[in-house]
Order: sequence, then structure tokens, then C-alpha cells
Amino acid sequence: MGYWTPSKIAGSVLGALTNGFFIPTMAVNGWIYSGIFGRGLFNICGAGVCTGTQWGRVAGEDATRIMYIIAAVVLGLKLFISIGYCVTKNHGPLVLGFGICEVVAGIIMFAGSITYVRTFSEAIVDSNGGSAFGVAFYLSWFAAIISIIAGCFNIHAYSECKKDSSEVNVQMS
Repeated sequence: MGYWTPSKIAGSVLGALTNGFFIPTMAVNGWIYSGIFGRGLFNICGAGVCTGTQWGRVAGEDATRIMYIIAAVVLGLKLFISIGYCVTKNHGPLVLGFGICEVVAGIIMFAGSITYVRTFSEAIVDSNGGSAFGVAFYLSWFAAIISIIAGCFNIHAYSECKKDSSEVNVQMS
């Protein structure tokens, strides 16, 4: 098989898409909307003024923040793994590393999003339509799903690399 297999291409494209959804999820204040009030993971905006959120007030919100920070660190590990492309010719383990990072980050994002739903769903239901989950909240779910799928493609690409290297060794003997 060639260097750019369909699994590698799909894993790369979906990995980039994950980052495209994950960054706004972390940065935008659209997790909850309530009239002119918008709440994000790290800021609250209302009446044209944005302030940072305080830690320690709502346990579920703090847990969600921590999980998303951990997911950011895990996704950031891919940057360090990618340095290996410049150093080595054996890219199989690097692709496996990408896959593992993406699957783990996706699972952590799922856990964070579920925690957020559990924390704020009653308040949104009790508001009688005055509050709703926002765009960044929904992007968090897409980022989690796409991250896991990208990881699966990269893990599959690793198995293709491993199979290709064993076929080369058999042919050489």
C-alpha cells in the first residue's frame, strides 16, 4: 500500500476537523444562552461585558472545565508526536499515537459534555424556554464524535502500516 492510504487521509482530515470544532468549544461563550446572557466554559458575557467565570461555585462546571483542559493536553500531545515524522521513517507507531490521543481525547470530551448536561439540564428545563444550550455546547459533542472516529481511522492506518511492513519482510526472505 502507498504512503497515503484512505485511512491516513480520513484520519488526518477528521483530526483537523476535530480541532476546528474543539477550539471554538473552548473559547466561545455559547455553552448556555439566557436572553442577553451567554455562558462559556471560561467566561460569562451579558450586556456587552464579559468576565471570567469563577472556579469552585458549580462542581459540575469545574469538572467539565478540567476534562476539557485534559482533552486539550491530550490533543496537544499530537503536536509532539508529529515531530517524530521529521526524525524517523517508521511512521506506523506515530500514526498509532495519533489514534490513541484522538480516541482518549474524544472519550474525555464526551465525559465533560455529559457532566455539563447533568449539571445544567434541570436549570434549563426550569427556565421555561428562557435558557438553552448554545452552539459551543453542541460543537463539543461533534468534536468528541469526530475525534473518536479520527482516532479509529488512525489506528486502522497503523494496522495497515504494520501489515505492509510484515509483507515486505516476508518478500525479502
